[in-house]
Amino acid sequence: MSDHQEFLNTKYFNSLNGIRCLSVLSVIGFHFTGNCSAIGITNFSLAPIFTRGNLGVNLFFIISGFLITTLLLREQEARKTISIWPFYARRMARIFPLYYSVLIFTILIIPFTDSSQALKKEFICNLPFFFTYTSNWFVVNNSAIFVLAWTLATE
Repeated sequence: MSDHQEFLNTKYFNSLNGIRCLSVLSVIGFHFTGNCSAIGITNFSLAPIFTRGNLGVNLFFIISGFLITTLLLREQEARKTISIWPFYARRMARIFPLYYSVLIFTILIIPFTDSSQALKKEFICNLPFFFTYTSNWFVVNNSAIFVLAWTLATE
């Protein structure tokens, strides 16, 4: 079997799990280090390792791009065409239920958090952008509640 055919037959890329794990850990470490600094912890010994942890986001997008392109190439190989609507329908079926569950949960708990009234008001004003997956275009405050939705909106 040729390398290309073996690639087309591969349904799951085990080797990407380690790289995906490193990318997620680097992002978690990056945010943890930033939060340590924000609350006055300055002697976190792993901080130098995580200073470029934001590159984990880039790596995660690269992996996603590879996997999405692989799916589309396989479909083109098998059907001689690419059907965009079924592709996006599958993506929505995987992402939307959890995304909207978390968004609704956030809406329900916001009144009970100790966030400032200004942040709560900003969150409410940004809800149309969170509901329509356009937060990466319209939400500019990096400290806004639910601002991390930009990653899904981008992908």
